[in-house]
Amino acid sequence: MSGISDAETPEIVKTFLKEVEKADGILICSPEYVFSIPGVLKNALEWAVSSVVFTDKPVALITAASVGEKAHESLLLVLKTIGAKLSENTNLLISGVKGKVSVDGEITDPQSKQSVQNLMSNFLSLLGN
Repeated sequence: MSGISDAETPEIVKTFLKEVEKADGILICSPEYVFSIPGVLKNALEWAVSSVVFTDKPVALITAASVGEKAHESLLLVLKTIGAKLSENTNLLISGVKGKVSVDGEITDPQSKQSVQNLMSNFLSLLGN
């Protein structure tokens, strides 16, 4: 929280950091926004930079977008920078998501569905479940 005293840290940020700290693991599902991380998500993660709440915290990441490569790569870099515990088996990029998920949010593409199931199984293994 570079240059900001604890007294100046917004309560919502303090609450966010406490919730991350208490969690057994974190699942992040994100779109790509203008070839990058959505601003709100990036801002939330940046508040964690000067803390240790993500250090060795199991994290699973799903990026779902038209293309998504840039956002996914950026999110992986940010998460590694803040010390999150990631693996190849707990991150997934779903490109062309509009053709793979219905308007009701159901995954209609069998390969994507299996990939999400595999990711969740691997993530739960990291959590010891």
